[in-house]
Amino acid sequence: MKIIANGNSIKIKRIKSGMTLTEVAKKGGLCLGTMSKIENGVSGTRPPNAKKICKILNSEFEELFKLIDAGGTDHDQNSYD
Repeated sequence: MKIIANGNSIKIKRIKSGMTLTEVAKKGGLCLGTMSKIENGVSGTRPPNAKKICKILNSEFEELFKLIDAGGTDHDQNSYD
């Protein structure tokens, strides 16, 4: 499974929170380029990084991310709890 941004939800939540991409990256211990790729859905992320981003943006996983299998199919993350 791959964890990717759920549309532009990270960007919307970040802007509503009054944070810059640089601030989120720094608080999460991520490189700015990596955070940008995660936010734009260009790159997936690992569970620890997704958890940090959710905490920084005070959001649930389902609000910001989705699970994609190797074939590109979306999955309901609740079925993996």
